[in-house]
Amino acid sequence: MKTKIFLSFLSVIVVAGVSNVIFKHATVMDFDSYRAGIEEANIYWLRASVEGGYEDGRFNHASVMESVHWGIMLGLDMVVLDADGREIMDDSDVLQHVSQSMRRKMAGIIGTRDPAKATRHYDIIVDGKKVGQVRFTPLVRDDIRAREEIFKKRAMRFMLLSFAIAGVGSLLLALLFSTLLSLPLKRLKEGVARIARGDFSMRIAHRGNDELSALTESFNHMAEQLKRNADVRKHVMADITHQLRTPLTIIKANAEAVLDGVVEHSGATQNIMAEAERLMRLIKGIEDLTRAEAGFFKPRSYSEISLRDFLSETVDRYRQVALKKSLDLSLHGSDVTVNTDGEILAAILDNLLSNAIRYTSEGGVGIEYGGGAAAVWIKVRDTGIGISTEELPLVFERFYKGRNSSGMGIGLAIVWELLSVIGAQITISSVIGKGTEVTLVIPSKEKKEGGGSAPPSTPPQGDQSP
Repeated sequence: MKTKIFLSFLSVIVVAGVSNVIFKHATVMDFDSYRAGIEEANIYWLRASVEGGYEDGRFNHASVMESVHWGIMLGLDMVVLDADGREIMDDSDVLQHVSQSMRRKMAGIIGTRDPAKATRHYDIIVDGKKVGQVRFTPLVRDDIRAREEIFKKRAMRFMLLSFAIAGVGSLLLALLFSTLLSLPLKRLKEGVARIARGDFSMRIAHRGNDELSALTESFNHMAEQLKRNADVRKHVMADITHQLRTPLTIIKANAEAVLDGVVEHSGATQNIMAEAERLMRLIKGIEDLTRAEAGFFKPRSYSEISLRDFLSETVDRYRQVALKKSLDLSLHGSDVTVNTDGEILAAILDNLLSNAIRYTSEGGVGIEYGGGAAAVWIKVRDTGIGISTEELPLVFERFYKGRNSSGMGIGLAIVWELLSVIGAQITISSVIGKGTEVTLVIPSKEKKEGGGSAPPSTPPQGDQSP
């Protein structure tokens, strides 16, 4: 890639060099054209002056001499002829009629005939009749010719020097830019190779908002997803193995006892059925947890949600469950909206409310909510048995069951996985015998995309406030 970028820059430099050569020749040609144009204008003016010196059927000697004199001063050897081709006036005639001092001064500016340029002949037409002819031969002074050549050489040297500076500078910039542009791609290539080898910890630092930065950010997100997927697979397999061992061991022991005639069929069958039911609940919980973890990889369906309506529907679903236990189920707060995934938020609240009702025998469960445009908060408070200080940091771990737990240790693990999907935060505080309070802070989608913090990769340690 670096070679291709460098060759692209080099091709631009070559094109610039060719353009410089063309420009150099065009400049020289333009200079020669400019000089020829000046010469043509001088000849036109001298011809008009000679024609103006023809009066009453003959040339005015003084006027013609003045024209020839001006021709010498303008660098033109000028010869005036009559209609029969006889010479009337040339530069030697002019020099004979000027003073000695003027002759010396004019001798310093009169050049020699330029052999590279041919003599040009022009007819003198007065009133539609040819009355004579004038011949022009350019004169060249050695000092002026030398200065013109020096000017051309300096112009060429300047353009060559500017091209050399621009060329070397462009080569250095080509090396610099090709290195800078190819370095992120080289890092991405190395990162992809490490991912292919199973190293999902690879991350690439990036800055800016260009396409390469966006590509690098996508790579880092992909690596994070792959790492999370691998970790989930390892954890789930380890947890499943651990959780299945106990009921399977009990089932095997009871089956062996029946075969050996140690226990009666009825007692062993009841034990086996109980453990089978336990296995079914465990498998169902694992399915729910797997779906929650898989939700990290699915695109979210964000929408504006009114918390008052949303939480009212949630409370209505659990009102009958709470009434069966004679529990008060309340909802308080001012209506606010949040842009988040309603399905995931509902799953989180279902787990929190079901836990709160399950471990509360008297009193009630209350929900409070509020917030603003950037984020909202929801508190689920119960008057249940509470969680001990030692157990509180462990409640979000998979399959962890406290001393007073009657579940499978999956509900809060599902909550933790779903929190990371919508970028929410959670804190939990509890006191034994007084109850538990769980607080959710849910950012709107805009805040999360603008740099809102995601929840930590490990469960919170909790806050044991009274």
